[in-house]
Amino acid sequence: MDAGSWLDALRRWARRLVVFYALLVVSLWFLLRHVGEHHLTVAVLVYVPPGLWLALLLLLAPLALVAHDRVSLLAFGVGGFVVCFGLFQYRFADGVVDVSPDSFRFVTCNIGQRANASLRPFKDSIQPDVMVLQDAPGKAKRYQSAPDYKEFTTVDGIGEFVILSRHPVKQKALIQPQGVRQTRKRLKPLAARFELDVNGRPLAVYAVHLFTPRDALTGGWRAALLYGLIGFSGTPWHDDYLRVRRFWDDQLADIADLKAAISAETIPCIVAGDFNAPAVGRYFQDIANGLQDTHAVAGKGSGFTIPGRTRNPLSAFGPWLRIDAILVSKHFGVTGSQVEPPSPAQHLAVGASLQW
Repeated sequence: MDAGSWLDALRRWARRLVVFYALLVVSLWFLLRHVGEHHLTVAVLVYVPPGLWLALLLLLAPLALVAHDRVSLLAFGVGGFVVCFGLFQYRFADGVVDVSPDSFRFVTCNIGQRANASLRPFKDSIQPDVMVLQDAPGKAKRYQSAPDYKEFTTVDGIGEFVILSRHPVKQKALIQPQGVRQTRKRLKPLAARFELDVNGRPLAVYAVHLFTPRDALTGGWRAALLYGLIGFSGTPWHDDYLRVRRFWDDQLADIADLKAAISAETIPCIVAGDFNAPAVGRYFQDIANGLQDTHAVAGKGSGFTIPGRTRNPLSAFGPWLRIDAILVSKHFGVTGSQVEPPSPAQHLAVGASLQW
């Protein structure tokens, strides 16, 4: 084979690899968004750092240049677009929370594993009207007496949820799961609903903390990845498939119960907290349906919130999942959304500014 033939063969293989990659990430984005946790294998892929697909894109860049034709360059461009704006969910909005007097500002944070990282600097930068905390059982009294939080005239709690507000809380209640869950040793509340009086306007605030999928992912994630492909009825892996599938069915039942409560609202509402469902997946889309995701409307970057600082080079040693979010009803315009700067905290706080 002469040099010209060898170069033509290399270009053909380079073109095939680049086109295959583009088809792969487009298919992956579609599956994550529209199938997601409804399928065992895709459920695991929902939690994979998107940096993996970016790393593959960068490795393919020289091949796209070697092929140097319209098909390869177009495929490379499509693949890059889907990775950046589909899998990373990158946004170019300003992202800065509006702290002007006429804006309504809101902060949410799961404070269960802060690793001694103070929430106060982020809180002070946002100057929230309302802040909700998850994984904070019995901590309402501490915040009531804390001088760093004296701007909040109302501090109240129920279950693991705490609300700090410049406006009075009129009602509070826990949102409980309805029916039986197959994989839960105990049923925990899905959320707390607080009803506020905001200068004569009623406002429903849901502080959400759905069940963690940690047990379904850690230790056996490789097996779970395979169960969705080979765990058919009659195979030795079917029982394991059913065991893991039951967890995701329970998670879906929790989401359905939460959505039923939210859908019954007739007043403006804010739904915020730790959804334990990555924003790129189907379950988060189910929760956000009919609501505005403040990051998608006015956020900057990818808005990742967990896990704070990592040793994972595929995430640039920072977070790679967005499971903490603020969702608002159509009664609001969203003017800004931002995430707490990276810190040792397991969950980063999220803030948003709204207009009634």
